[in-house]
Amino acid sequence: RFLSDYHTSVQTNRERLLDVFRDTSVMLWNGTKITGVAAIVALINSLPVCTTRTASVDVQVLRSDGTTETIAITNSGSISFGESNPRCYTESLVVER
Repeated sequence: RFLSDYHTSVQTNRERLLDVFRDTSVMLWNGTKITGVAAIVALINSLPVCTTRTASVDVQVLRSDGTTETIAITNSGSISFGESNPRCYTESLVVER
């Protein structure tokens, strides 16, 4: 569910992403390290409108201590920005909940 909500927010309601990231969050975008909520959301806001189609998802628990879980989500599919042709993508997320 997280992945679906995340992609929906990127596609239609990017301001909602302010609630997803933390000041300690790190994003690697094409090899460039972006740190913090403001910088990550600014990067995403600078991108054209996109559409993603997820083809596969793998979720693994990395750590669980009874109160929080850290999970790794790897997914792949296709993404298109604006009117561009779809391109294949692979995305990996580490999420704490």
